[in-house]
This record gives sequence, structure tokens and C-alpha cells, in this order.
Amino acid sequence: MNSPSYYFSANRWAGFGLVELLIVLAILAILATITAPSFTDTFERRRIEGLALAISTDLQFAKAEAIKRNRIVRIVFTTTGHTITIPVSPVITIKTLSYADYANISVSASTGAATIDLSPRLGIPVTTLGITDGVTIAGSGGRSLRVSVNVIGRVSICGTFGGYPTCPS
Repeated sequence: MNSPSYYFSANRWAGFGLVELLIVLAILAILATITAPSFTDTFERRRIEGLALAISTDLQFAKAEAIKRNRIVRIVFTTTGHTITIPVSPVITIKTLSYADYANISVSASTGAATIDLSPRLGIPVTTLGITDGVTIAGSGGRSLRVSVNVIGRVSICGTFGGYPTCPS
């Protein structure tokens, strides 16, 4: 009796050979080589955005603390991190943030250190010492974002890549 045609014979070989496996591995290697730079750019962009959002959030936090505590709150930016304090004697440190977790990202102001004092009245800037246009967060690929506080206390982010308004000159 003849077996139906949809059954495979017992001696038919199924699977991949060494040549097919090597071809698939070569194609995967080529695809990985092509896509690796785009992943690197994406990771850098996310680190820049993450730090800009962290700084923006801390500026909003400092505004709220100034209003809540009815005292001037100072935020001091350096290239390695920023600190939120109440400038009384002794200085009360409210919060600090280190930029060590943001690899290959630089933070700069118009000078090496920048200070913003926020008033207890509406959290608007009292003085702007050493910082005229905000804090710039930059990566190695030429991308950057700037976080700034205007005279009425509004925190904004502008930048050189998509999704953010272009910074004014």
C-alpha cells in the first residue's frame, strides 16, 4: 500500500547545513555593523535628554522649595553636578545631582560655575551670576540642549535636534 504523499520518508534529511548557518551569521554580522552607529547616537541623545530633563525638574523643584520655605533657594551648577541649597549660615543643602552617570556628556555655563538664586516670591530668579543663557548639555556628536530660566521663572529646554525648539541666539 502506498503511503500518502504528505508524509516524509524516514531517510529524508531536514535541518541546516554548515554553509547555510555561515551565510546567516554573515548577514547578521553585516546588519549589526550597519546599525551599531545608530544605536550609539540614540544612546547619546537619550543621555542628553535625560540630563536636560533632570536639570529642568530640579529647577522646578528649587522654585517650589523657595516658595514653600519662603527663602531664597540657590542652585549652583558645575561641570560635575549641581547643588540646591538655602544660602544661610550654615548653608542648608536640599539636593545634589552628580553628572557621573551621564557618560560622555558635558555640562557648561558661560563660566566654570553658574549660580541661580530663586526668590520666595513666585520662584523667579533674583540674581543671575555667571549664567546668562542657561546651562548647555552637549554630547560628542554635536548635539546639545540648553536649559534656562527666564526672568519670570519659566524653565525651558531648547536644542539642536528634533523635538525641541531652536535656541535663540
